[in-house]
Amino acid sequence: MKHSMPKFVFFIASIMAVMIAHATPSSEPKQRYQLLVGDSVLVPTNGMYRVSVGNARAIQAVPVDPSELLLIGEASGFSRVHIWEKGRVRSIEVMVLANHLERVLEEAKAALAADTRLRVEQQGNRIVIDGDSMTTSERQRLNELAKRYSEVTLLAHGSAAESSAQVDLYFVEVKREKVDQLGIRWNPFANGPSAGVSFDRSNPLSWTLG
Repeated sequence: MKHSMPKFVFFIASIMAVMIAHATPSSEPKQRYQLLVGDSVLVPTNGMYRVSVGNARAIQAVPVDPSELLLIGEASGFSRVHIWEKGRVRSIEVMVLANHLERVLEEAKAALAADTRLRVEQQGNRIVIDGDSMTTSERQRLNELAKRYSEVTLLAHGSAAESSAQVDLYFVEVKREKVDQLGIRWNPFANGPSAGVSFDRSNPLSWTLG
């Protein structure tokens, strides 16, 4: 009887662990949604019975029925939404953006690598991406982004060697007597240098520049 006691205790503990596991819903991987202010999205659910919104200023969560949850963008900001369903808790991350350009800016940032050397900024009504050492995957994602959004201006380069060269031009006024030292003969009645060709009539193959 003494030897069977530990087995009985272990059996009871196992049953309790199983009951707790079924009573506590499992946590699922996060989902992400992006909305503009005034936009809405229907989120499918499975037997939803409870909803928690972290930032009620940014979004409004309206349960349509146990199988659908309506999310409405109220103001720009970020919020997490937890949904209790049958046997699990689902976590949703919602980003509400003020306008379309802000959405393009966020998508451009998301297209960059974690250790990128590129810069993304809003300039007026454009989203400008600049810098060098752009990776192949970054180039592919940004080119696709530029095709979808006309507001994107891609100035980035694959490497520093591909960068454009900037040349500064300067106009310098030089006195005529200084130019004479370079071998240029100026016409005293003209504003610039002149040159002529003379040849010997007796020898057509003989000519002189001067």
